[in-house]
Amino acid sequence: AVRLRVTNRNASVRYFSSTALHLADADGAIVDDALALTPPIPAASGDYYPGSTGEGWVAWDTEDKSFALVRIDLDPFADDPRFFALESTPVATTGGESADNDPLPVAPGDPVVVTETEVNLRAEPTTDGDIVATLDRGDRLVITGEPVPGDGYRWYPVEVDATGETGFIVQEFIATP
Repeated sequence: AVRLRVTNRNASVRYFSSTALHLADADGAIVDDALALTPPIPAASGDYYPGSTGEGWVAWDTEDKSFALVRIDLDPFADDPRFFALESTPVATTGGESADNDPLPVAPGDPVVVTETEVNLRAEPTTDGDIVATLDRGDRLVITGEPVPGDGYRWYPVEVDATGETGFIVQEFIATP
């Protein structure tokens, strides 16, 4: 999977297609047999208003596929692809980034808000934990304990203000109001 930031620098609304990105070989040719997968939430595809920016994911099944680049075809009618290089060897990752970042300045009982749409509230502090609820930008939560590391992320135990549901949410998706 690739996480990317999309910014619309045009004067009109533009759609970033889920088919705009492809795996490519070193010569830039599309790797046809790399199966596109449903990306982790949020997906990068969607409408972008002038000047707006969004972050999201694109994912492929790369098992036994040879590729070196990600090819970006923003305009399906023009032959003007862009490329970015991937590491030539797999990079070991621990998952997220928040475990290496400073914790939020919050304590149990403090309110926070969700900063993205379709964020999973998990039963355990792991990406494999059961999904308790799907939260939207602006949903209010209350911190219920100390953060816990898991899968490379810093997970905060929270309670959803509106429903009373409890679970864990990754630091990247919350902020103080």
